[in-house]
Amino acid sequence: MNKYIEKPTQEKRVLKILQDGGWIDGMVFLSLDSPITQSKARMFGLKKKGYDIEGRFIAGKNWKEYRLINKGQGVLI
Repeated sequence: MNKYIEKPTQEKRVLKILQDGGWIDGMVFLSLDSPITQSKARMFGLKKKGYDIEGRFIAGKNWKEYRLINKGQGVLI
């Protein structure tokens, strides 16, 4: 008997956070128990899969915040 527990990919983790709604600061991904250091690359991957993600720079900061628009779209493997 082979018991295999699939570890969620960073894209799946980011998508789950974005599906909670609202704007998510890029620094949130760094503060997770298992940090996601390249959030911009994860957003690019999700956009490429059809998710509508909006990003905007935070005034006075050097990073973006993101939100998911149209939560029903996109295909994640």
